Amino acid sequence: MTPDKRATLYLTSAHMGAIATAILIPARALDWPDFVQGLGLGVLLVSIVILLRRKLRDEYIEGLWRTGTTYAFVTLVIWYLLAPFTHGVLDGLFDVDTGASLPVDWTGLVAIAAFFVGFHRQWLAEGR
Repeated sequence: MTPDKRATLYLTSAHMGAIATAILIPARALDWPDFVQGLGLGVLLVSIVILLRRKLRDEYIEGLWRTGTTYAFVTLVIWYLLAPFTHGVLDGLFDVDTGASLPVDWTGLVAIAAFFVGFHRQWLAEGR
């Protein structure tokens, strides 16, 4: 496979993953049918498998990858620090003790969304 084809495959996979994440977030939040949630998750998994293949990366793609992983890491740190605080403040403001904890499954989805935001922000900033 030529380097141009590898780069095209990698970037197409990144775009598919971003679209799948954009479908999966409202599907989970609004409790859309399982088919829509499964479709988004399936496309996202295929995309992630392709993105994790190191032999598809060159220096440019590696830079995009590093930016995306940095965004995901910083977002996770902020999520773990501020999400419980925000949850408690909202419970206090509305004077309601829901007794519910934050959904754990949102943590991974937030990190993946942050990865794709960082990846595509860097991609657009470099003008490709």
